[in-house]
Amino acid sequence: MKSKNYGFVHILVVLGFLAFVVIAIAILGFTKHGLGQGQTPATSSVPVAAQDKDTKAIENVSNSDEVGPIQKDLNNTNFSTLDQDVLGVKTAADKL
Repeated sequence: MKSKNYGFVHILVVLGFLAFVVIAIAILGFTKHGLGQGQTPATSSVPVAAQDKDTKAIENVSNSDEVGPIQKDLNNTNFSTLDQDVLGVKTAADKL
């Protein structure tokens, strides 16, 4: 009696099972864990401070990428209070 070679069939069964498992994991990942859905932006409980004149002055910059206007923007920016502002942010963050 001759035995038939079923090795190829076994390989196909194993590959089919593995494909089923991978597809099932992908479907569960997309549905249960929200993958593929747009992420919602994180909300912060830290109150946003009102803009003062220094903040408005910093935001008033040119939209050029030339060296001259960039240097002018930097020269017109007051960096003397930067350390105080950073310390204020750190203090507010420590209170959280």
